[in-house]
Amino acid sequence: MPDEEWERFLRESAQGAADAPVEPSARAREVQARLRKSGGQPQGWRTYTPARRGRRTGWYVTGLVVAVALVLVALFPQWVAGWFDDGEPAGTPVAA
Repeated sequence: MPDEEWERFLRESAQGAADAPVEPSARAREVQARLRKSGGQPQGWRTYTPARRGRRTGWYVTGLVVAVALVLVALFPQWVAGWFDDGEPAGTPVAA
């Protein structure tokens, strides 16, 4: 290798080659791949997202009705006992 080329090589390597392609970092490649796979812009971390619709109101109403029924049974057990009463006094023996 001639001395002139060697000097030019040392000068260019010390200054950096302007025409050399710049390879993206590993993190940049991962982000690019993730964006390509997701197919769009990512959602910003401070963007507004509306609240979800309430779809489980039926379960809340059912739970409330069951809770009220349990409170009524606890306060007035004779109402429930009356459902299973066949009209006979409790002391009469059953025919065998």
